[in-house]
Amino acid sequence: MKVNTPVVITNSKQSFNTIAKNNGYIIESKLKNVRVDKVSPQPANTRVKVTANLSTGNNPMYRFSIHDGKKWTTIRNYSSSKTVNWKPDKPGKYKIRVDVKNRGSKKSFEDQKIINYTVFQGAKVRSVKANKVSPQPSNSTVTFTATSNSSKNNLYRFQVYDGNKWRTVQGYSSSNKLKWKPTKSGNYKVKVQVKHKQSKKKFDHERTINYRIYKPANIRSVSANKGSKQPINTDIIVTTRSNNSSNNLTKYLIHDGQKWRTLQDYSSNNKLNWKPTKPGSYRIKAQVKHKSSKKKFDQEKSMRFTIYEPSVLKSFSTDQTTPSETNTNIKLTAEATKQGEHLFRFSVSNGETWTILQDYSPTNEVNWKPTTSGSYKLRVEIKNKNSNKKYDSRNTITYKITDPVIEPDDNTDDTEE
Repeated sequence: MKVNTPVVITNSKQSFNTIAKNNGYIIESKLKNVRVDKVSPQPANTRVKVTANLSTGNNPMYRFSIHDGKKWTTIRNYSSSKTVNWKPDKPGKYKIRVDVKNRGSKKSFEDQKIINYTVFQGAKVRSVKANKVSPQPSNSTVTFTATSNSSKNNLYRFQVYDGNKWRTVQGYSSSNKLKWKPTKSGNYKVKVQVKHKQSKKKFDHERTINYRIYKPANIRSVSANKGSKQPINTDIIVTTRSNNSSNNLTKYLIHDGQKWRTLQDYSSNNKLNWKPTKPGSYRIKAQVKHKSSKKKFDQEKSMRFTIYEPSVLKSFSTDQTTPSETNTNIKLTAEATKQGEHLFRFSVSNGETWTILQDYSPTNEVNWKPTTSGSYKLRVEIKNKNSNKKYDSRNTITYKITDPVIEPDDNTDDTEE
């Protein structure tokens, strides 16, 4: 009003706005507040509803603007709508401004309010990698590494599904690595969840990979159907028993004293049929691995065999011809067909019982001095020192012993008187 205008001060139950309106005055619009339906901060590409609440005004008009740190941009010019939807696609510190004025007002705005709003880049998993390729044996330490779009601002959580339920093995932290050591075999799922440190969500993004754990092959026994010392050309069956034979593979190797060579490569057959043709000291090695194993073997065991060539007699002779007289030293000699570690046993029979002249020994000759006449059998038995048989070969000859012949006395007088 102009100076010196009379003013009547009175009492009324009407509001100030009503009195002013009734007296031809225009009340400018005033904002009470500006609210958002999602509390700051929020991830980019989140739809935010901005609402302006009026305090006073007649027929208000609203204008909404955003400042991105560089400039103001009007997202809706003046209209009667007091709400606007805003979807920021970039992270940053924003200002939201609301201008209000009455319709028809010549002013740029009659009132305005500005609020601050922070937008962050939501976390996103780019990759999840393991340092060991699936599958792996139980009790292996596997390291999972997750990469995300903004690792310095993101938090990581790791979960594992064992076929029954999910469990958190590492809660949210700035560490993007998980060291996992499963003790049981099975098909697992490993999940990484990430979120920005300002995020109010359970997670911004997640990714899951499958991982399989198997039980390594374990040898329970390696056995053979024959003893460790056998003659050449013997059929020997070696059997390997493991913890999970249906999923395990078995391989057999042999060492002949010089080098290892494969007799049977990995297969589901856990038996080896071996027929050695040459004498020597051998080692048979069984290697087992799970069919999913990437190792050369999960476990191995070996057993030793001594393979010998059975001893064969070439000859059996005496140094005296039969018959011989009692109390004569007779040498019995035996020879083998080949050189080797032979043992010889000599025996004599008088027709009723056998008597051992020399038990098994490397000595191939023995002396015999019969004291009684009669018909005898002389026997030699030979075997390799590794042989478990009573003998490998033997021979028997018949020998006759006679009493000495008494010559008549030449001085005997036989003339008749």
